[in-house]
Amino acid sequence: MVAMRTARVALALLVLAGPAAAQTRDGNWLRCSGNDSEQAIAGCTAIIDAGDASNRSLASAYYNRGIALIRLQRYPPALADLDQALRLDPSHAKAYGARGIIHRRMRQNERAIQDYDESIRLDPWAPGTFYNRGVVYTAIHQHARAIEDFDRALVLQPDHADALGGRCWSAAVIDRLEQALADCTEALRLQPGRSGTLSSRGFIHLKAGRLDSAIADYDAALRFDPRLPLALYGRGIIRQRRGDTDGGAADIAAAKSIRPTVAEDMARFGVR
Repeated sequence: MVAMRTARVALALLVLAGPAAAQTRDGNWLRCSGNDSEQAIAGCTAIIDAGDASNRSLASAYYNRGIALIRLQRYPPALADLDQALRLDPSHAKAYGARGIIHRRMRQNERAIQDYDESIRLDPWAPGTFYNRGVVYTAIHQHARAIEDFDRALVLQPDHADALGGRCWSAAVIDRLEQALADCTEALRLQPGRSGTLSSRGFIHLKAGRLDSAIADYDAALRFDPRLPLALYGRGIIRQRRGDTDGGAADIAAAKSIRPTVAEDMARFGVR
């Protein structure tokens, strides 16, 4: 009789423990997939350490923790988590894309492109991945290929303001000025006050010789972000052309203090 009562008590405890454990798992998944990075790391770690998740679920936990670590700019552990996610689920397109972001931020551009290539192969319907690969092609001065990727992002998401801004810049660098102007203007319609896009449009006007419009856009960009080196340098060039030697020199000096290679960069882009 005592043995039977003991068995019943043990069974009752197991029955009670089941819902509690499920609630704990649910709570951990809620934290793991949330936007609070520290909470996400804690929730995902609890899921990983529990040791009872399937490979696919574990891959999701490692991926989510990797994303949280990226948000905190903790790139080496984020990369380790994304590597583990891909070992567990080699078809995880988003993990390749996230790993590409890390390589891009670490200026490992070829590795970033390889990861974006694989992400796109697995999921060719994600505009953000095409945009991100376009950004890398822009960084390595392959502007025609960057424009192709921005085009594909915009086919999938026509209101992708970042892709419009990226295509605007690449088109301006290779002297497709009318396309560039249209893209920057549309990006600013979608997201007014974007300092980088205002600076890009100022650059277009500068290359086209529309100095009043150029300086207006550069002034607007610098009101939003006074430390934009390309805007400072472009405005400095215009001031010097207009005879404001001291004002131009001050802008150019400020630009060089922020980006020492700005003069060489702008010369490569067609402005001296």
